[in-house]
Amino acid sequence: MKIELMELRRKDMSDRPTQELLNSYANKIEARISEIQDDDYRQLCFYAINAADLLWGLLNSPFGEDGPLAYPGGLLEYTAVSFGHLDGLSAQYNNHELQFSKSLATAGCLLRNIGWHTTTLYVDGVLKKRDSYYTTGVWRSAFRYVDHLILGCESDLQIKIPEAKKQALENMCNNEADIYTQEGVIVCAANYLADNLLNFKYNSHKTTQNWKGPHFVGHNG
Repeated sequence: MKIELMELRRKDMSDRPTQELLNSYANKIEARISEIQDDDYRQLCFYAINAADLLWGLLNSPFGEDGPLAYPGGLLEYTAVSFGHLDGLSAQYNNHELQFSKSLATAGCLLRNIGWHTTTLYVDGVLKKRDSYYTTGVWRSAFRYVDHLILGCESDLQIKIPEAKKQALENMCNNEADIYTQEGVIVCAANYLADNLLNFKYNSHKTTQNWKGPHFVGHNG
């Protein structure tokens, strides 16, 4: 499958992306948000970026406890790679003339993995676990983030997001086995392809750049 984010070269994966490359991912994500046709999802995503500092959170968060993306900016990179798969997967549904909301899939792709950010915190340059992980889990944290995001957006922008749209977006935050919408399945598939791509490149090239041992403390340690 063609990946639109051609910046993901092997050197980037083995040496970690530069800050400039991460910034380019952030710009691509923001540009994609501007293309969302549904007014409610577009307003919500821009609210997340501008009022809730979502891109700042992605730029400063790891994705996972270890592996190729366990460093500041890993969550942003993972999200950007997932976006790279989203168009092709969405087109497959559109070609079969199935009822499908690309706006929902785009918003869900941005917000699905935010739980990694809401359950972690950097202290003195080292990643520390948050107690909330042990009581809610990463998926519950993502659901809670999206729920609070919707409430803040409605309050600050004086709008009302339909209940069906709230539930559809919150559904994206479930574990893969518990997602029942076509858009959610598409986003999970995009994440799965991102996992395979990034893990392949990581395993194919030795790296010492990730935070490991005494320098990295994940959710379970």
